[in-house]
Amino acid sequence: MPASRARSDSEARVGSEPTWVLVAQMSNRGRRRRSEEDGLVSREVYAEVPPKAEYSLTADGISLNAALESLGAWGTERIRRIGAEKIAV
Repeated sequence: MPASRARSDSEARVGSEPTWVLVAQMSNRGRRRRSEEDGLVSREVYAEVPPKAEYSLTADGISLNAALESLGAWGTERIRRIGAEKIAV
């Protein structure tokens, strides 16, 4: 559950899922589709019930991941240096 969202017993639900879960799923679905359109991931769909799709990085996705490793290392070092509590989220 997102830290900024207060949970209540009267929250809206669709089926058995709280609304915020469905919104998060739709948002993630949009990101995956954009990544697929940008050529960063490929999607393989299986004819199963329930529906199943697997995503994997393309060569461009792998090269982007490699480029982002240094950014991740920078962030990790910054957190170590100044402390996680001082980093605004």
